[in-house]
Amino acid sequence: MTCRFSRSIFLISLLCMCHATYAAPRKNKAANERGNIASQADKPDLARVSIVRYADVTGTKNFGYMPDSLTEAIDKSLQIRFEYRREEPEKTDAAMALFRKKNPQLNAETAADFCRKHNTDILIYGEFSFDALTNEIVVKTSISLGSTSKFRALPERRNPVNATIFKLADLVADDIVRNLTEIAKEQAPEKQAKSGGNNKADKIELKKTTATAWSETNWNITPGLTILLPFNSSFAGNRVPQGMLSVSAERRLWGGFYAGLRGTAMSVKVSSISMDLFTASAFFAYHWQLSARWDLFAQLGAGYYSGRYYNNSTCLTNCTAGSGGESFKIQNPYFNARAGANFLIFSWLSLGLFGEGDIFYDKPTPLYFAGGGASIGFHF
Repeated sequence: MTCRFSRSIFLISLLCMCHATYAAPRKNKAANERGNIASQADKPDLARVSIVRYADVTGTKNFGYMPDSLTEAIDKSLQIRFEYRREEPEKTDAAMALFRKKNPQLNAETAADFCRKHNTDILIYGEFSFDALTNEIVVKTSISLGSTSKFRALPERRNPVNATIFKLADLVADDIVRNLTEIAKEQAPEKQAKSGGNNKADKIELKKTTATAWSETNWNITPGLTILLPFNSSFAGNRVPQGMLSVSAERRLWGGFYAGLRGTAMSVKVSSISMDLFTASAFFAYHWQLSARWDLFAQLGAGYYSGRYYNNSTCLTNCTAGSGGESFKIQNPYFNARAGANFLIFSWLSLGLFGEGDIFYDKPTPLYFAGGGASIGFHF
């Protein structure tokens, strides 16, 4: 009876020890997670990082373990080395699945577009294939910081299909850690040096990027001044430069395609004839982003103009009693084309130069104008 009682006490003690051993790490992990959340709340400038499940393009079902293996290794390495806002992989994969229905291929431009639409500061994605000639797995990884100018295509990783393949995921994770460390030091080199950024015991903060780049803008508000010359034969000998004020607002549709609205105002004065013209038009535009700061664009639009025509020398219709002039309202279709270049000074401000052509429809002959101008752009 005593032996049985002693054995029971021993088993209960053993169970309590096992429970304590198992519960302690879980309690510490939960406490660390609460600490991380609290720390992140105190640092709103931390980057939001999303890791996309690697795409299997091997064409076989022999490497089904690789996507999860790569994602887990990267996620684990990043959490050990960096301080950032972690997006749940399941949420990222669901968002990417919807995004890829319209954008099957991820590249610098589409990755930046995904970041803009899903409030992501750093996007990590990739794919792996099988090289039958060398019997190797080939892993390709890319990192986007939300703009085409802040995009990194990492050197591909190759590994023979043998027992060493299980170390491949850690090697890929090391490549990503090394690149993100470089990015973090570029963001705040002085701070990383003071905090001991080279000491693996210290976590490095990944910050939100505030790069000056055209690819980060979705809205452009552009007031401008244009100097136009009339080209109708009726203006021969009186081609006086005419000033036109304009305000444009355009919204990115996809990639470099934009749609927008423009309003203009001008007063045409040639000899004894004058016209006050106001236009309202819609336009489509395409922007070629040559670099982070330089942007070329072309716009084509149509709308209506309205205003008043004055002729102070002769009176043919609508004459005012006792005067030798005439005046009447005009309203007709209007067409516009504009092309030029913009230079981004700050992420929200640019200066631009452009050439422009305008057609004011009228009978019997439309009015043709061409010229150039300058603009100030506000971007967000």
